[in-house]
Amino acid sequence: MMIPELTPKEFKEVARFFQDLAVQQGYELLTKKGPEGFSKDFNVMKLVNVLIKHFEKVEDYEKCSELLSIGEEYITDKLIDDVINKG
Repeated sequence: MMIPELTPKEFKEVARFFQDLAVQQGYELLTKKGPEGFSKDFNVMKLVNVLIKHFEKVEDYEKCSELLSIGEEYITDKLIDDVINKG
């Protein structure tokens, strides 16, 4: 089976499709399972920030707001855990 060659425009469209798909999957996982859906080593705030940037570009501010809330709650919970575990 031969892989057809893509024009630069077609390649950008395919890349954009997969990027959008990855963003939607990350968003769904984060909003449905929360930060607890990821391993402890996973940088949840980096994901939150990348997703916010994407949704700002496409002007989906409702999702940005939800992600900001998730990020703020995650940071607050992490700080509380750090204080409790040090004491």
